[in-house]
Formats: sequence, C-alpha cells, structure tokens
Amino acid sequence: MAGERLSGAITALDVQARDQSRVNLYLDGRFAFGISAKTAADAGLKKGDHLTPDRIVGLLKVEAHEQAMMQAFNYLSYRGRSVKEMERYLRRKAHAPETISSVVQRMVDLHYLDDDHFAALWVENRQRFGGRGPHLVRSELLQKGVARETADAVIAGAGGDETAQALDAARKKAVSLRTADYGEFTRKLGGYLSRRGFSSDVVWDAVKRLWRERNSESNADEDE
Repeated sequence: MAGERLSGAITALDVQARDQSRVNLYLDGRFAFGISAKTAADAGLKKGDHLTPDRIVGLLKVEAHEQAMMQAFNYLSYRGRSVKEMERYLRRKAHAPETISSVVQRMVDLHYLDDDHFAALWVENRQRFGGRGPHLVRSELLQKGVARETADAVIAGAGGDETAQALDAARKKAVSLRTADYGEFTRKLGGYLSRRGFSSDVVWDAVKRLWRERNSESNADEDE
C-alpha cells in the first residue's frame, strides 16, 4: 500500500477539479494521494497535521471501505443481491479481501443483504412473472450463490400449484403451435416446459391437457 512509504506534514488539502467530493492531499509540498472529503473530514485532517506511515495506511483503509460501500449501494439500486453476488462484484472492483469482508458484513448487519429475503423475492417474481418451474428457479438461486438449503426451503415455503404455473406458461407458448400436429406439439411444448424447470410429470400432464383443449376448440369450430 502506498501509505507504507509516505509520511510528513499536510501542506494542502485541495478539492479536486473533476470531483468536488474528493480532495488531493499534499505532504511536505508534494502530492501524496487523493481521498474523499468525507474521509478527510471524519479524520479531522487539516494543514499542519503530521501523518505517520501507520496513520496513512489507516486512512487509505477507511477510504477503500467507504468507496466499496458506495459501490455496493449502487449495485443494490438496480435490484436485490445475494451475499455471493455482492462479494463477486466487489472482487471485480479489485477491492482487497479484508475490505470486501468488512463491507459485506456491514451490509448484512444493516439488512441490505439477506439471502433468505432475496431468495423469497426471487421465487415470488419467477413464479408470478417468469413462468419458471421450481427446478429452474432453484438453479438460478444456486448460480447466484444462495445456499442449496436456503433455496430448497424458500421454494418449498412458497408453495403454489406447479401444474397451474406450467399450464399458464404453456398456454402462452401454445399460441405459436396452433397448426402443429400432435408430434410437433408435444415435442416443442414439452421441451419448452422442461427448459423452464418444470418436472416431467407436470410437463406431460400440461401438454396432454392443452392438446385436448385445442382439439375440443377445433371440434367446436367445425360444429359451428
């Protein structure tokens, strides 16, 4: 860390031209490093203060933590995140492991990160709007770093009628299969539902039911 090689008296704290929330700190007349104005204010920095290498290291650690916290909040502004998603994001931002651990724990303590709550919202959203079955939803949660036990418990607790969910998803797809024969209808619709994460029994039941419905509608049209 750069702070290990620096020490001296603060000779200037100049607001940066491109970002007025940050200041450039000068030691003994020479530029040393930039930090946020908040970090400088919280530390009570002023001209004439002598900074030892240890104190500079401490300041830069605080600065890294504050920067990571701001990035974490920004990442959460788009949608909820799992703990693992946040850890991966902060690693991509090149933060030190101890900074990532500290920030993630702080976000957990503040209840901004909660895998149980995240998983529950994810399941509800997928069931209501995504037309996805439990197998695919479980896979999505695992990819996002949610523990299998948590994913299983949330999916089981969410309940819902898997057959009804599959039928709802299938009816939307079946519109494009109006002219398909039985083989094409079952192959394409069954494959679609399987890829959406529904169990084989539920898939087959939904396909048979919709095929019967389509034939009933066709026969009714012919009778007219």
